[in-house]
This record gives sequence, C-alpha cells and structure tokens, in this order.
Amino acid sequence: MNAFRFSAIIFILLSFGKCLAAQEPDSSSALKSMIEAERAFARRAVTHGVRDAFVENLSDEAIIFRPGPVKGKPVWQERKPLALMIRWEPEYVDIAASGDFGYSTGPAEYLGVKPLTPAIGYGYFISIWTKQPDGKWKVALDIGTEAPKLEHTDIKIHFPFGADVKKIFAQISTETEKTSLIGFDEKFNKTYTKNRTVEFFLKNVAPGARFYREGKFPVSQIDSIKLLVLQMADIFWQPIDGAVALSGDMGYTYGSYKIQSEDKPEEGYYFRAWKRENMEQWKIVIDVLSPVPPQK
Repeated sequence: MNAFRFSAIIFILLSFGKCLAAQEPDSSSALKSMIEAERAFARRAVTHGVRDAFVENLSDEAIIFRPGPVKGKPVWQERKPLALMIRWEPEYVDIAASGDFGYSTGPAEYLGVKPLTPAIGYGYFISIWTKQPDGKWKVALDIGTEAPKLEHTDIKIHFPFGADVKKIFAQISTETEKTSLIGFDEKFNKTYTKNRTVEFFLKNVAPGARFYREGKFPVSQIDSIKLLVLQMADIFWQPIDGAVALSGDMGYTYGSYKIQSEDKPEEGYYFRAWKRENMEQWKIVIDVLSPVPPQK
C-alpha cells in the first residue's frame, strides 16, 4: 500500500458463494498453520513494532512494492522504528496442494500511536506465504492497496471448500513451471492486446476471483470485474518475475503495466495470483494494480 502496508482487525463482509467456507479450517491443516503465521505476524507488529515484525517475518528473498518491486528485508532493516499502531487479521486465504505455498489477504487499518484517535488510513493487504526448510512460514511477497473507510468489524476467515484437506500431489520443477507461468502471462497480454475484449479477459479469470484497485474495495462479483476490465481496456502489462508451488497448482506473477488512455493514462505495477485445477489452464484468482503516484 504505497509507503506502508496498512493493516487491521476490521472486516468487510463480502458475499462469497457456496464454494467458500466461512469458518476456521481444520486445526491440523497446513492452511491453519499459515493463518496462524499471519496472525502471529500481526501480533508481533503490535507488541514489538512494525519494523521488527516485518524483518522477522519476511523471507530473505521477499519482494515488497515501493512502488516497484524491491527486496523487502533490507528496506525494513534500514528503517527506523515507526511511530505507528498497526493491527490486521486475514479474512480470505488459500493454499497449494503441496501445503507449503499460499496467500492471505484482508482489510487493513493504519493508526497513529495516540490512543482513541481516528485511523489515518485503510486498505487491503495481499501476502504470499511460503514454508521454509526449517518448517517456518515466511512472507515471500507483500503488496496492497488503499481503500475507503471500513465500517464492519465482524472478522470471519474464508477459504475455498476443501482447502484445509491434505492432498496427494506430484512434485514438479518449480523453475520450469515458473518460466511457463510467466510465459503464459506474457502471451495472455499479447493476445488481449489484439482482441481488447472483456470476454477474452474473463476466460482467464477464476470464479470468485478478487480484483484490487487503489482507493476502492476489492470486488469479486463478475459484473463488477467486467466494469474494471472495461476501465482498463487499453492496458498493456509486462511480467518481471513470479513463482509456482511444488504442486504446480498455484503461483503468482508480477510486473509493470501501462494504461494508454487519453483521458486517464496510468502506469505502475501489477500482481496476480494464479490457480489451476487438474494442471489445466491457469486462472487469475487475485489481480492487483498498484499505480505509481503522480509526480508533484
């Protein structure tokens, strides 16, 4: 979320669909352990400060956006302790079949240090979590968007049905599949540039996908996503990097984008989380645009 990751214990109650569970996952599942890692991260930010919490929870190779992608750990290590009060709680999560790669997202609130003062800002965070060789979860990528004031405080965790069930999977070459996914994203861009149709774009979007745009609440309803796609009809994006889970069913890409509109030209960076069923076509499950702030 631009300068900082806004964070919060505030929830926007969205309508998710029958394929989502609105309850705590099985306590012995990898999904549950990932959720608890996110919650422990949030608690650490309150008890030990934002900077120390990020330094402890980012992996050595973690990417953050400032506004473009950079190695996150050195950025936070070089920061002075921040005079901030930050709290957050995940509200939507999913995990790969391999149980070592997933994402967490939720609404956010950014506070000053004085008690009982209004929030300074609101937003949504999106974090990729990966399990390290020692079994600990670490954040591999962190991005977010600002949002209007959040009103609801009823926090409920949501996840796709069956995400907390252990799965059998065939291990793939993560480097090979990463290259393939980045190539798929690039081909998607080239084909979309030729077609410029909402219908083509939506063929690459999974049911229930969440789209995040600066200054707005995330949307998952198909009609709302259609409107967003129409608003970025002249978009061109170029992937920079990405990653894929050991099970090959979940991954992400990120890169730069430009919207070549005469009325509202825009450029910045994008992030996409992808998922595929039965190793078939990749589908977008999270789509984020993070515009570069206008120069003053």
